[in-house]
This record gives sequence, C-alpha cells and structure tokens, in this order.
Amino acid sequence: MNERLKSIRKSLSMTQKDFGAELGVSRDTYASYESGRVIPNNTFIQLMCSKFNVNEEWLRTGDGEMFIKTKRTTLDELTASYNLNDKEKAIIQAFLDLSPHGRAGVLEYVDKLVGSIAGSAPSRDEQIAQRIADTNKMIENAAKESIKQ
Repeated sequence: MNERLKSIRKSLSMTQKDFGAELGVSRDTYASYESGRVIPNNTFIQLMCSKFNVNEEWLRTGDGEMFIKTKRTTLDELTASYNLNDKEKAIIQAFLDLSPHGRAGVLEYVDKLVGSIAGSAPSRDEQIAQRIADTNKMIENAAKESIKQ
C-alpha cells in the first residue's frame, strides 16, 4: 500500500507535507505511511479516498484504476484538454445536468438559431431531398442524350 500512497501523492503533484496537511496529519506521519513503517487506519484511508476520488479497492489491493472517474473529473479533463474558461465549463456542466428532454430542447433551439443566422439554411432532410432531385435530373438528361445518339 505504501507505494500506492506515494503514487497518488505524486500524481497529484503534492509534497508529503502538503498532502498530509490536506488530510489532517503531519509530514512525518504521512511519510511513515509512504515508507511502510506504519499502516494508515481506516479513517485516514476513507478520508483520502473521498477527498481525492481515490479508488479504495486499488489503494488496498492494487486492482482497478487509481482514481474514480466522476462527472466532475471528466469535465475537469475536458476543461484542461480544451483550455475552457469558467463560463464555458459552466455552460457544459449546465447542459449535462439537463434531462434528455431538456438537452433535446436546447439542441433544437441551437439548430433553429444557426438556421436563422445562415439565412434559413435548409434542413438535412431538405438537403437530401434536393440531392435526390438533382440526381434524378442528371439521370433524365443522360437518358435523353443516349436516346439522341
């Protein structure tokens, strides 16, 4: 377990002193956990897992992933990957918190908004229908040309 404790702390880029302080123990106490001299008690383990989204099974046995993926951590990863500002992050979070019906309503509104900005661009169905009509005309013209010859 001591090596896994060290891995967690390092993955969070924290010093022993800072990590221990976040969990209410001194640097020396935490260092004794990492060195394996002392096994942390259940209260400490549960607090650490809760505070840092650590998978308790992984911490105790090494099975599974180090961290538990939550909606919040997934959004934090997106924020980092796409360099989102607080407002952009809040918009995405608000959208994700909607019911499926609410999200569908927002998407419908955005589609209408984009259509009005683009000068009432045809819908996807209208575009497909137009392509079919164009293809039919092309076939008719080709047939007429082949009859002439």
